[in-house]
Amino acid sequence: MPKISVITVNYNNREGLRATLQSTLAQTYSDYEYIVIDGGSTDGSKTLLEDQATRVDHWVSEPDGGIYPAMNKGIAIASGEYLLFMNSGDTFYDAEVLEQVAPALERHRDFYTGGVCLDGKIRKAPTSVGPLFFFNQSLPHQSTFIRAELLKARPYREDVPIVADWEQQLYELLVRDGTYECLETVICNYDTTGISSVCLAEGKLDNYVLPMLRDHFSERMIAAHRFNVHDVRFKLRTLLEHVDSLRERIRLLRYSLKLFFTAIHK
Repeated sequence: MPKISVITVNYNNREGLRATLQSTLAQTYSDYEYIVIDGGSTDGSKTLLEDQATRVDHWVSEPDGGIYPAMNKGIAIASGEYLLFMNSGDTFYDAEVLEQVAPALERHRDFYTGGVCLDGKIRKAPTSVGPLFFFNQSLPHQSTFIRAELLKARPYREDVPIVADWEQQLYELLVRDGTYECLETVICNYDTTGISSVCLAEGKLDNYVLPMLRDHFSERMIAAHRFNVHDVRFKLRTLLEHVDSLRERIRLLRYSLKLFFTAIHK
């Protein structure tokens, strides 16, 4: 079965790192490697890593340029066929997660996403991902297995402090038309204090999202992003309810998407 690289990025989050280390090292699956990239923490994280040095396959503690340069550093080191980013504070849902997921990885999709446990509630992965999905969310990196060769060929952008993982998913799944599979397995306990989660709550994502959309798509999609996506869904759903023919529904849906989503392949 495929080798999996689990990558943890940490900076001055010793207790979060401790929880992630314990959770990852408890995995029962045998063919995985564990990589920890610490950004030169001053809170004792390095000492914690030194104590676990014989159990962590690769680790480094040195200053870096932020979360995405650190993630890219882990990507460069990784030797697995699939990568999973379980950053400090995130934990596996149970000890058998990797063992449960590994057989599915033999189908060689580009992306696999499983469920997350958020505030004690299970949230399942989307069964499919398309333009409307990416308007207001992304696949959680804590529960998403990505084919390593994609990230080695095109690492995360380092010119933005957040949402580079969203941009990578958008490019690979929509622009490049990559493959995706929903997993029934619950992968992780989600840490809601992550930087992208905080910026999403504060409504700051458009500062970075719109320029990225402009890089990949036409002005029509950018304009559509500025609309309330729930209004768009509601109006389209209402219109479809008045069309009886399945063929006409499909035609109308395709036409509607074409109006605001014109992909420009790089």
